Amino acid sequence: MPPRDESRNPDVHGRATSWLKPEQVEAMRDVCLSERFPTYLQDRNEVIIALAYDTGLRAVELVGLDVDYLDLDVGTVYLPSDLQKGSPPPATLSLERETVRLLRRYLRDRWKDVDAVFPARSSPRLHDTFA
Repeated sequence: MPPRDESRNPDVHGRATSWLKPEQVEAMRDVCLSERFPTYLQDRNEVIIALAYDTGLRAVELVGLDVDYLDLDVGTVYLPSDLQKGSPPPATLSLERETVRLLRRYLRDRWKDVDAVFPARSSPRLHDTFA
């Protein structure tokens, strides 16, 4: 049996012990901007990748975000307790300047005006399966 790669296994608390490298994130963002996706989904998908990488938010937290949770003038995102695993106290996370820029452009140009930051094509909000 080959040796186990411990860097790919969660620690005793279930947390990841390996992370994406910046060049891997850039490769994912490049795929989002390819012709494989309709133009109106490209910005949304790129922002999902950038925001997840910048903040470490889980899929269920990303899709649960409302536009009102963003303060792009300050560069923060508010994360209420009910979106977080285990219901810890609410958190306010700082955003990188590039993430704020992408969010501003995305929100300005998105195709649906709904409360959710990330709407789906057929509903007002993406689901955590990114359907």
